[in-house]
Amino acid sequence: MKDNSDGDAESSTAAPGPSTGDAAPTASTSQGDHEHEQIRPDEDEGPSQEEVRNSVNAALGPGVNVDDLLDHEMAEASEATSSSEEDNTDTDSEMDFVENTCNGIQDIIITGETLPRHGEAWHHYRFYGRVRHWDGLIALVRIPTALPELGVAIFRGYVTGNKNFVGSWRAFTSNVHTIPLEGPFVISKAASETFSN
Repeated sequence: MKDNSDGDAESSTAAPGPSTGDAAPTASTSQGDHEHEQIRPDEDEGPSQEEVRNSVNAALGPGVNVDDLLDHEMAEASEATSSSEEDNTDTDSEMDFVENTCNGIQDIIITGETLPRHGEAWHHYRFYGRVRHWDGLIALVRIPTALPELGVAIFRGYVTGNKNFVGSWRAFTSNVHTIPLEGPFVISKAASETFSN
């Protein structure tokens, strides 16, 4: 991503959604509170960003907004990182740091779907997510397109080595008394297909 002088951003690629690493992604950027302008590589491919957002909101249920959920996921990741850094510091040393908050200044939106050939083997999913611009944290919400009983999952991680999407996933539940299923994941691109800078 590169910043332009007027505050807008350009993104030439988007990270794949977590299925088989072969989703058909789109990316967009925005300024303001969850206002999004779509940048699509090909206008004939798949649903629009707004259609994806609406379908994810419908799958999450009433009273849950995917953008608010992603804000919470990214804030939760920041809290976990800052608390682990505090545990590893000496009381005598002083660290210089800049605290950033995702306050709606600029969003990078990722949408995508499982390709048909992979959906036949591992089910069809739709993805909606964001990239935190200052450190590259990716948070994605995955919903099934045909079988709602497969459930909603949240993926959070980073692209490492220019080809591996690594992080943790967990099942989404709105029940505060439920402990959701969760675990680590790694998605890798084939050697000939690396992310472009």
